[in-house]
Amino acid sequence: MKALEELGTTLIKKWAEKLSTGLIFFSIGVALVITQQTAWSKFLCWVQNPSALSQILLFIIGLSAAALIFGHIVEYLADTVIRGLEGYWPSCFASLARRCVDSKLKSLRKDEKRFEALSRKIEDGSVNKKELQQYLNLQEKLVWIPDEKYLMPTELGNVMRAAETRPLTKYGLDGVVLWPRLWLILPDLARIELTHARKRIDSATQLWVWGVLFCVWALFLGAFFWVPIIVGFAVSYYAYLNIVQAAKVYAELFDSAFDLYRRRIYDALGWPSARNPKEERHEGKKLTQYLHRGSDETEPTFIFPPIAKD
Repeated sequence: MKALEELGTTLIKKWAEKLSTGLIFFSIGVALVITQQTAWSKFLCWVQNPSALSQILLFIIGLSAAALIFGHIVEYLADTVIRGLEGYWPSCFASLARRCVDSKLKSLRKDEKRFEALSRKIEDGSVNKKELQQYLNLQEKLVWIPDEKYLMPTELGNVMRAAETRPLTKYGLDGVVLWPRLWLILPDLARIELTHARKRIDSATQLWVWGVLFCVWALFLGAFFWVPIIVGFAVSYYAYLNIVQAAKVYAELFDSAFDLYRRRIYDALGWPSARNPKEERHEGKKLTQYLHRGSDETEPTFIFPPIAKD
């Protein structure tokens, strides 16, 4: 069923792309047939006094071309926009980033203090229903907050940073350094699920961009076009919420990939496997260092399986 769903999604996407391109091609072709003139003077006359049908065709051509061009631009900018929404801002916004991080740090410490107090109440059985719900809400919130030194200015940035740093905390493996290596040896099902989750982030990001562009377009129309501006802002806000939610799904899958398949990295590199969690953290840090910068140490001794003979 998963394979059929993926095939259906791919076919629909390709059909839509071909339809957009075909619409432009067909519109231009019809326009050329209709506007074909035997003399330059007639062509100029048509340009100065186009028929209603010609105006409609020109409108379709222009609209289709603009939609296609801007669609490609928005898709191309998706990665850059995501980085910006995560909080990777230019140096000119460094002061704003610091203020945002300081604000989140202050809120984090307050939440942690409250969470610890509620945890003690749960242990001694004195918690009420309202406090229990508050405890559960804080537990869910704190899951997506990284360590203080890794805090980002935005919620999306903290969700992604929390996912990236979990393998380091649990296994000594730097998620950023190890992820490209792990991706290459993941099973197909894991890669399909991660790809779908990433596409959800990209799609929501593109919707966010369209909402912002709608606001900009409305501003150019004049000072009294508040309804389009409000609509554009609402679309962008809704899209951002979807980005964060999709990022949480992706982050869970990212973390799960390390939980389930990290041993494949050790096996692929011939690195001896750890025997317990403490040893694994130590070996994970050494492996990360080896992949990131290389090493001239004589330990550990690589263990590769024998090469199969034909």
